[in-house]
This record gives sequence, C-alpha cells and structure tokens, in this order.
Amino acid sequence: MASDVFGILRPADNSGPKTVIVLGAPRGGTSMVAATLRKLGVMMGENLGHQHEDRKFRGDVPVEEMIETIKERNATQSLWGWKLPNSVYYLEKLMPHVRNPHLVAIFRNPFSISRSSAERDKREYDAKLLQVAVNHSKKVVDLIATIEVPTALAAFEAVMANREEFVRGLAGFINVTAEDAIQEALRTGINKELGYIRF
Repeated sequence: MASDVFGILRPADNSGPKTVIVLGAPRGGTSMVAATLRKLGVMMGENLGHQHEDRKFRGDVPVEEMIETIKERNATQSLWGWKLPNSVYYLEKLMPHVRNPHLVAIFRNPFSISRSSAERDKREYDAKLLQVAVNHSKKVVDLIATIEVPTALAAFEAVMANREEFVRGLAGFINVTAEDAIQEALRTGINKELGYIRF
C-alpha cells in the first residue's frame, strides 16, 4: 500500500453483490466518501440529507430494525451501503447479516477534526474535543483490525490534494468501471472547500 491517498488493506471480493460501509470520525471526511460513492452508483440509503447519512442506521434505532433494513436492501440492491460515523459502536452486531461487506475507512488529522467540531458547535476549543477525535479514530482502527473483510483506507488531507487518485481507487475497489460515473464523481463528488455536498 504505497499511496497516502487511497490504499487497499485487504483486497476486494468481486465475486458477487457487495455492501460498502464507510468508517471514520465525525467531521473526518465520511460525508465526502459517501457522496463519492453515491456518484459512483452505490445506493447509500433513502431520504439522505446533506451529510449522506441513512437514518435507518442511527444509534437510536434498535439493532433488530437495522438488521431488517439490511435484509431488505440485500433483497433489492446488488451494490449498496451506508455511512454513519457512530455505527462503529454497533457494527459488529450487524456484520453477520451484511452480504459481502467492504469497508472504506477515511482518516483525518484529529486536531483538524476537533477544530472543525468546535467551529460547527460554536464552542470554545478544548482538549476534550481532541480526545473525542482520537478515541473515535482508534475505534475505527480497532474495528478494521478485528473484522477481516475487504478494506480500503484513505487519508482526508491527501484526498483533497489528489481527488482523481482517490475516486479511481475507490471505483476500482467497488468494481465500478463506467468512465461517466467516475467523471461525475470527480466533477461533483468532492468539495475542495471542505463543505458538504448537496444533491
């Protein structure tokens, strides 16, 4: 894995339908990954807002309901997934029901994450925000070390400097070869000003 932009920890399994799960800290680039996946043709949920989060996988939803959603999507979608940063805390309970899971983990400098969180919440910066960012990032690392499934890694800051390498790497990982989808993801899937992309 030579690149900081996008690298493969465990290779993809293209033998059949797959489910793509985005991992990362809040304010860490998960929305950017989800937006790019959507532009590449991955069904990432219904009634998504600007953060591209599927409410059916929020932490206040019972795990049993999430499992039913997974079964419904498996029955109707060949390539689907979801993004919700806090799902790292209950993903292991869902994994036995996920069909051919593929993880995409995005990492961002914890200091940048914590500064972004302070700005979003309009609060004074303190060390607790940094600790939250570090702890969440560690949880992602622990999870990808434990769940041995196809896994790709990306670095937020590097992606912003080289969008094309990221988009083409991600497309290859999920086995999307359509050049028009790749070009659409390059054109509108990543906001270089670090804001959310609405579509």
